Amino acid sequence: MAAVLLLTAACTDLTEPELAPRVQEDLLAAGSGGIVGQRIGAGERHTCLLLGDGVIKCWGWGPDGQAPVVKYAATARFVEVGAGNLHSCALRTDGVIECWGSNWTRQAPAIKQATLGTFFTQVSVGRDHNCALRNDGVVECWGYNEEGQAPETRATPVGFAQVSAGRYHTCALRKDGVAECWGSNEYRAAPATRSATVGRYIQIAAGWLHTCALRSDGVVECWGSKYYDQSPETKVAATGSFTRIDAGAHHTCGLRTDGAIECWGDGHNLERHAASGRFVRVSAGPFHNCAIRDDGWVECWGSGRGVLNPPEPPTGVVATAVSPTRIEVTWEDTDTEWSFRVNRQVLRDDGLWDWQYLGTTEKNQPSYTDDAVAPGRTYRYVVRACNPTGCSDFTFADSVTTPTG
Repeated sequence: MAAVLLLTAACTDLTEPELAPRVQEDLLAAGSGGIVGQRIGAGERHTCLLLGDGVIKCWGWGPDGQAPVVKYAATARFVEVGAGNLHSCALRTDGVIECWGSNWTRQAPAIKQATLGTFFTQVSVGRDHNCALRNDGVVECWGYNEEGQAPETRATPVGFAQVSAGRYHTCALRKDGVAECWGSNEYRAAPATRSATVGRYIQIAAGWLHTCALRSDGVVECWGSKYYDQSPETKVAATGSFTRIDAGAHHTCGLRTDGAIECWGDGHNLERHAASGRFVRVSAGPFHNCAIRDDGWVECWGSGRGVLNPPEPPTGVVATAVSPTRIEVTWEDTDTEWSFRVNRQVLRDDGLWDWQYLGTTEKNQPSYTDDAVAPGRTYRYVVRACNPTGCSDFTFADSVTTPTG
């Protein structure tokens, strides 16, 4: 549940269990950054993905507007995103945070600016509260605070380096590598301070009733509830060591030096069954997890409430020759895609078809204009819908022949 990103000091550029399918199809993107994932946040019933062009796309359950949605920063651009229960928040390059979704506990203000002339360098989205780290090492929190998990400010003489918001407690990592926690201490998940048994802590992740911290030697230490074995005293990677961690409701996941992911704890929603492959980011939601592979693709596993599935194939694909050198291709929007891939086949003189990829259109743009056709030739167009998990089956249009003049 911890979304971690530290900006530079200048801050100028700145329900039913279901396993997600694995699809290898490549995606092309709009804009300079493409559809390649950069950061990801798995919430309780939705997930948000930050793309390379700074745009955020969310999917899943969204009765309060947290998903499905496409978010563009009001100014600057987004560099980090996190997802909670019914809301999400994202950090911009100018150190300002934008939130959307349910605001019933004031956890999702449209704009959140740091106080005292400072700016935020990291944001962590908890279940119904958030905490953010300022450039001066002070933490600010907002949202649900019945257990004291979201004080307006929290400071320490040495300064904080990272913060993680859980359900009813919050933990932060001090610059000296010591953990400090506040809020509910049920199951001893939130001790006032805790030091690593070996070395120092370099990252911390707060779950619902447990907390885990990554040591400088790549070993994980956990404390709090052990009902699902989510918080072993020490967790050593099966191969290599851990480089980052995140905590869900009753489970924890760690990314290893070889790019593989290990998860432990509750597995009732298959959240413990990590996807295989090489990954660069992992986010543990309460009941599902999502990770970004080294090729920018997203894979999710666990409860289907926040898992993204491949889109349905487009329907009603029609190709119309409007002139000897132009063909218009149209189809029906599927409402489950993020983009469409358009291909064409050209009938050769020997009766065989040549396959050519034409390009990608964005969601809600179910049309494509092909200006690179020749008079008197026969063409057939193929369209498929895509999102970060893969693409649908091909949908073919009937062949069309351009006029000769």
